[in-house]
Amino acid sequence: MRDFANQGDPPWNLRMEGPPPNTSVKVVATKVEESHVSMVCPSFDDMIILLTFRILAF
Repeated sequence: MRDFANQGDPPWNLRMEGPPPNTSVKVVATKVEESHVSMVCPSFDDMIILLTFRILAF
């Protein structure tokens, strides 16, 4: 086990110059998803509150 650990990082894990591939695409997709979720969640909350008051009013 020590011999294996002493070999170091595998060649595919070495740092390359520049950003890793597809990082920018993942970041953009994550930001778009987060903004979409942050817009949709308050709408659902408002709808639930409205339905609750409508049910309690009858």
